[in-house]
Amino acid sequence: MRSPRSRVDRSTRSWPSEWSLGFPHDLIATGWETITRDDEDIGELLDQLDCPLLFAEHKGCLMSTEEGFEDAAAAFPRARTIAVEDAPTSSRGFAEALREFCMEARRLENSSTAGEAQAGAPANRAER
Repeated sequence: MRSPRSRVDRSTRSWPSEWSLGFPHDLIATGWETITRDDEDIGELLDQLDCPLLFAEHKGCLMSTEEGFEDAAAAFPRARTIAVEDAPTSSRGFAEALREFCMEARRLENSSTAGEAQAGAPANRAER
């Protein structure tokens, strides 16, 4: 796992120079360590889920790295992924992908439920 300072180093390299002029690098790193200190690794929790996953990458995000997203996607190879320019919480592209993802998951659930119902049904309806 990468250290908070190395994540700050990689993230701040992409910032416009005027953004970081007013913030000493050590202050940024210390702030990042403080706000992420209590973060929990949710990998184990996600691994316990038996459902489709959709991971969204915010391209150019100042708070996340491309490497971090790639690590998450590699850890869950069955997860569907999408990359969007805007923050996923405000991205029309993500909203559309999420809608399609949910509709497909519902179709799969309905088809598996229908298949289970048919498998459990008597072959000859007169047997009821």
